[in-house]
Amino acid sequence: MPMAANREFLDWDCPALPAAANWLADRYTGNDVFDLSKSLLVLPGARAGRRLLELLVDHATENSLRLVSPTTLTVGTLPEQLYISQKPFADDLVQRCAWVAALKQTPVKQLGNVTVHRPDDDDSRGWLDLADLLKRQHGELAGDGFDFSHVAACEMLDQIPQERRRWEVLHGIQQRYLDTLEDLSLWDRQTARLVAVEQGECDATHDIVLIGTVDINQTMRRMLESDGVRERVTALVHAPESLADRFDGLGCLDPRHWGQPAMPPEDDSVQIADRPDDQATAVAAWLSKLPGPRRADDVTIGIADESLVPTMTRQMADCHVATRWVHEAALPDTRPWQLLEAVAQCLESLDLGEDDNPPETTVAYGPLAALWRHPDFETWLRAATQSDPIALLDAFRSEHLVARLELKPWGPGDEDPQQRTPLPGAALEQTGSLLAALSAAPRPLTDWSEPITTLLATIYQDRTVDRDERNGHVLLSASRHVHKAVTDLGEVPGDVAPEISAVEAIRLVLETVSGETIAAVADPEAIEMVGWLELPLDDAPVLAVVGVNEGHVPSSATSDLFLPDRLRQRLGILDNTRRIARDAYAVSALVASREHLLLIGGRQSDSQDPLQPSRLLLSTRGDGQPARVLDLLDVDLTRRSARLPGAFAKGPSDSRFLVPEPTATGLSRVSATAFGDFLDCPYRFFLRHVLRLQSIDDQPAELSALTFGTLAHDALDEFGTSDLADSTDVDAVREFLRSAAWKWAGIRHGRHRPEAVEVQVTQLTNRLNALAEWQVRSVEEGWRIRHSEESIKAGQVILDTPAGPLSVTGRIDRIDHNESTGQWRVIDYKTSNKPDRPDSNHRKGRGKQKTWKSLQLPLYRRLAKDALGVDGDVQLGYLVLPASTSDTDFLEAGWTEEELSEADEVVVEVAEKIVRGDYTQIAEKPPSFSDDLAGICQDKLPHLPRHEHWSRS
Repeated sequence: MPMAANREFLDWDCPALPAAANWLADRYTGNDVFDLSKSLLVLPGARAGRRLLELLVDHATENSLRLVSPTTLTVGTLPEQLYISQKPFADDLVQRCAWVAALKQTPVKQLGNVTVHRPDDDDSRGWLDLADLLKRQHGELAGDGFDFSHVAACEMLDQIPQERRRWEVLHGIQQRYLDTLEDLSLWDRQTARLVAVEQGECDATHDIVLIGTVDINQTMRRMLESDGVRERVTALVHAPESLADRFDGLGCLDPRHWGQPAMPPEDDSVQIADRPDDQATAVAAWLSKLPGPRRADDVTIGIADESLVPTMTRQMADCHVATRWVHEAALPDTRPWQLLEAVAQCLESLDLGEDDNPPETTVAYGPLAALWRHPDFETWLRAATQSDPIALLDAFRSEHLVARLELKPWGPGDEDPQQRTPLPGAALEQTGSLLAALSAAPRPLTDWSEPITTLLATIYQDRTVDRDERNGHVLLSASRHVHKAVTDLGEVPGDVAPEISAVEAIRLVLETVSGETIAAVADPEAIEMVGWLELPLDDAPVLAVVGVNEGHVPSSATSDLFLPDRLRQRLGILDNTRRIARDAYAVSALVASREHLLLIGGRQSDSQDPLQPSRLLLSTRGDGQPARVLDLLDVDLTRRSARLPGAFAKGPSDSRFLVPEPTATGLSRVSATAFGDFLDCPYRFFLRHVLRLQSIDDQPAELSALTFGTLAHDALDEFGTSDLADSTDVDAVREFLRSAAWKWAGIRHGRHRPEAVEVQVTQLTNRLNALAEWQVRSVEEGWRIRHSEESIKAGQVILDTPAGPLSVTGRIDRIDHNESTGQWRVIDYKTSNKPDRPDSNHRKGRGKQKTWKSLQLPLYRRLAKDALGVDGDVQLGYLVLPASTSDTDFLEAGWTEEELSEADEVVVEVAEKIVRGDYTQIAEKPPSFSDDLAGICQDKLPHLPRHEHWSRS
């Protein structure tokens, strides 16, 4: 077998790239010119290429040389420099479509050898998933010089005839795929490389210098070893020449000699930490103990497990140290990608209402709310409607619990006047118009490029960003990726363009760019965080690596549907043995070339799943492995809680948030129910009733206690003003209440309400059935409904206080009058599951020590008297409708005149403080009504509220 002509060993007592730069300078410098113009420098990754250019520039500057720059390439882009393609290459999307076409042309019986479940003809997603599987297998095998027929001919399959038959069928599909591209006058890139090798088309016009490329696939090797290339190839091997027998002629690893590192890590370079945050703390503690001041570019943090990046970033930020991960963002984390995903979910939830007359297009609430909350869509929608559509939607959802909303033009008369919260009709109309072009029936893939482009242009056309600022950089970069993918949709040849829906077209765009990343903005003051595979060519003298666990170092593929590891070994393609060799070499190079090195493995993940330390951490010189294992298993040593001095010192951990001081803003009007809130906590009263702070739950699964009660009030109010209010026909009363409950469920929650609401309305009707029986008995006892849901408006009842007048408002659920006895009954409906007792709800304490904690019913007595003329013998109480219908009854409070006089005195005291704006008392125990104010009041922190700074406290 022909081998590369030249190998040069760069001893690993210093990092690889500086050594490579020196070698290149010695080789290509003459007459004060450092001329690399005829050289192709090939490295494993783009980051190493950029760093090598920096080192070459530094060398030329320091030695007063004129640098003629080289071409730097990654291994993956080198092949196209060695041959001339006879046809344009098919892009990724065209390849996927060609695979789908080849699969669909396969007879059903043959395809049964490949997959048990053949996708339906119109199942585009199923065909694409199957095509992606074959595309991956094709790419990997072709990269090592094989097609599917080579696998079918492998002797390992002699004893597995059904597996051989599978590969024979796959080879037929593969040929149809290539024929399809041939008909389109396109090349498959991997196949083009194989053809170039087989037909002797490879040729090199430049010197090719391989730098640190220790793992190259077979196709690339054959190209480099071909007659027209071999003599111009030099492999720079970062290792001492004494290890030459561990590398082949191209400087690649011989896996047989790399089961363990040639340079095992020392004991002081290895640690095990418990959780991800412990790993990050261990790095900070280790860095803080290193001698001398360090610049940011002297230190690199290696990331073997990318899930640790956020933890590492937070830890370093706590230590006042900036870090930079190589990727600013993955495309799925960017706004354009997430916008299209939200649009796709909305489209998936559309119901075109084809069975309705007239047709009615509706969208599920959840996907619609997610789309409206997308920051870019929200900006556009606010401008288009001159409103705050999210606030309107949240309020509407919270009150009405609708499951679906209609997308249609909304006019002034379309909204139901009985709905207290307005529907965001203009925003729904705008959304419907925007999605209309994408809700059409399936059409050829190419036809979706224009409407998707139009959607994106509509949302982003008026946006301006700063490309030098982080968010602007990410948005612009992501937009370019997405725009190219959308444009590519329209360029797929019609012969292979499948007929799909807009949702599937959007998903194709998202899948096309999902693996893309956006490079981080350069920051010379930040410590670089670098992935494991990039570390062998990093040249920082100080290196700490986290996540050194099995599955990451070494990585492994434990299962493959078509290519298990034994078959991979037999074919000579990438298998676990090669992965172990690659990582064992990396550990050796890091140990040998770093001034300071720390390798950290975790004991458990963030979700507390157990982790195994990398086998490479257990490698030692001589017989030191047992001691290493015992040390790494020592729990006391692995739970480090280090103090972090110097530049790595942690900041204060306590919250510095101060509870905002209330303003002395007195009120001139307040509801009767709000008096109880003031008694619970004046400060929280200020937040709720002066500042009107409240939270809205936009994701309720069922009616809240409040909305359930509102529905009951609606039905009872309608009954209280009906002709049946005085009826003793229990069946008629029962039927009226049942009908009213369902009617109001329709008004408040629409036709598209959740099933949970249906169940709750049924439960309400059961309670109303029991109330119907109580109502008939009440009528028979002489009671008649005189007022139902009676609103007492501002100015009708005025309390005079030393601080000024206070108007008290309220809505009294019901007032009855007994025609026989002349008594009055002021009633408040209660629909909680267990019956509430008026006295326990209004007073706390025991016996004569009871004090008032709510003033609702005493104030209702005052409102009824002053505004409605209700006087004399007045009963106060609750009409309870609990879950246990046998407990349905009127529960009288039974307070004495003396007790009610005490309540009146408390009313005056509270009213005066409300008028004065005296809210400086803050209760230590949070009241039941204030859960959504807990963050402001710091209810859950283990210290007293931080309000000592209040000027009037």
